Amino acid sequence: MFRMQQVAALDVSMCKPVAFGKCAEGIYTVQTWVDGKDAEELIPYLTDSEQYAYGLEAGTILKVIHSIPAPENQPDWEPRFNAK
Repeated sequence: MFRMQQVAALDVSMCKPVAFGKCAEGIYTVQTWVDGKDAEELIPYLTDSEQYAYGLEAGTILKVIHSIPAPENQPDWEPRFNAK
């Protein structure tokens, strides 16, 4: 939840973390709702220039998200990913 709070503090359009905890079935997270439409359903009906504009916006958002540095004690991504 801490990482989600860091991203939310960057004022990125995303669901915001509300609660996180343990329960009998495992763990849970409660997040705010983000109004909008599913991009997978919407994109085919947009013009190429509209699709491009949304792609640029998504890239801008990802750039902001990736401005948060990884924890210093975090192992490299590739070995962690390939170990799964």
